[in-house]
Amino acid sequence: MKRFVFHLQAVLDLRSRRERDAQRSLAQLNRSQVELQARLRQAEMARRAVMTTWRQELVGTLDISDLRSQAAQARSQDHRARQLVLELAALEPQVASARETLGKATAERRAMEYLRDRARTRWLRSIRRQSRRDEAEQTASGRVSI
Repeated sequence: MKRFVFHLQAVLDLRSRRERDAQRSLAQLNRSQVELQARLRQAEMARRAVMTTWRQELVGTLDISDLRSQAAQARSQDHRARQLVLELAALEPQVASARETLGKATAERRAMEYLRDRARTRWLRSIRRQSRRDEAEQTASGRVSI
């Protein structure tokens, strides 16, 4: 029996490659997003630590230079957190675009797989039909030679 050959296999392979590329791109953006979120959590924890230290030192004798230093650290932490939030916000449209691209690539690949499956089903039917014809011919020729 001859093997099934899908004539559009090259197109299916191309679409599968595009889908894998889109998956990689989305995964990379998601990793970046998770890293930024972790850095934002760390910045928030550092900011809280600075604020706690600042509040604790407000009790008792006050040293103005320490207060200035802690205020500068708090501003620095706030600035860092704002920068991270802006980076996350800038990343969001890229993630949405990558998701959309992946969705399209997946739909295109599935469409080709559907065509391949239909072609394979037609091929199997024709093979079965041919097999039944061959059996019928052998049966008919067997009866004649007896």
